[in-house]
Amino acid sequence: MSLDPALVFDVVRTPCGRGDHTGSLHSVRPIDLCAGLLREVTDRHPNLEPGRIGDVLLGTATPAGEQGPGFARAAVLAAGYPTTVPAATLERGGGGGLDAVNTAATRIRAGCADLMIAGGVESASRVPTGSASGGWTVDLTTGDTLPAMPRDTAADLLATLTNLTRAQLDAWVARSHRNAAVAESSQWLAPVRDLNGTVVLDRDELVQPTLTARTLSQLPPVREETWDYFDVVALQRFHWLNRIERLHTPASLAADADAAAVVLLGSAAAANAHGLIPRARILATAVAADDYTLALTAGAAAARIALERAGIGIDTVDCIEIAEPCAAVVLHTARELEIELDQVNVTGGALATGYPAGAAGAMLIGGALTTLAQTNGRYGLCVCGDGDGTGVATVIERI
Repeated sequence: MSLDPALVFDVVRTPCGRGDHTGSLHSVRPIDLCAGLLREVTDRHPNLEPGRIGDVLLGTATPAGEQGPGFARAAVLAAGYPTTVPAATLERGGGGGLDAVNTAATRIRAGCADLMIAGGVESASRVPTGSASGGWTVDLTTGDTLPAMPRDTAADLLATLTNLTRAQLDAWVARSHRNAAVAESSQWLAPVRDLNGTVVLDRDELVQPTLTARTLSQLPPVREETWDYFDVVALQRFHWLNRIERLHTPASLAADADAAAVVLLGSAAAANAHGLIPRARILATAVAADDYTLALTAGAAAARIALERAGIGIDTVDCIEIAEPCAAVVLHTARELEIELDQVNVTGGALATGYPAGAAGAMLIGGALTTLAQTNGRYGLCVCGDGDGTGVATVIERI
């Protein structure tokens, strides 16, 4: 029996704020970031009855403190939705927002739900990255046997193994900022407001449109030249390397950010019942895993699986959105998939906006829809790689 695809009706996100105490969104709780977007969804679709939403799934990479268990349900209630609307918090690191969308799409396609909202949030300024202290890092026995790589080490290791140059990384960063600046006025960006309705932030705080590769070339690398524990671990695993080159800078390693993003999905029956106009259908989804030391490379494997399930080749895809925790990941994934870079992240990426890990995957859906609409394209591919060596991918078809 052929199952009906899940339809995408809307995508909305907050601007990205600087992910420290100086950022404009530091005063805004992650629950309120999400609650504001949930209200935005119903404001944009007045015929949508919130009580008909079957579930709300929100991902975060740091499920602790204000983003801990139960925050998704709290956001639903804070948005003023009926108490009958359930919600759940998901964790798949930097792929959590996209995995939430994929999980919702799967349930809709299986007939287990008609209407869902899925996405994610990260408030790095209030819940610092790594503060959840998962079992992998807290359990010393596991940590010594299966050491997890920090993002900066994994980024430089990947760049070294794949012969990426500092110039290539800097050039990609400059492009990300230029593209993000052009796309910033897109209709799917919802300003964050305080309790009085005053705008707190209405643009991405970190984007620098005039940034050039020449300016970037003057920045020092993030990692010092002296070896550390993670160099030793990585070089034991990749023993043919003599050293890990110091290639990533504070610009080519995405800054932490505060932001949320959500996607409204449902069935054809839900579209008819609520007067919703579908913008795309989700054709296929996938998760995959790869080397945990390289950490960030499994997105390409997930993409191949998703494309195979969708029954299309990479040469059919019109735009590709790849999460940007660092520059090496994007360039490596594009190389692995044998795609032209001008198809990738046309609306910019996290190297420009900052990286709100839990929201990053859902933001890719919005980027793909924007690009497909602007170019009259048909197929989009969204790809995330997470720091534990897993990857998530989604294939969408514009309607």
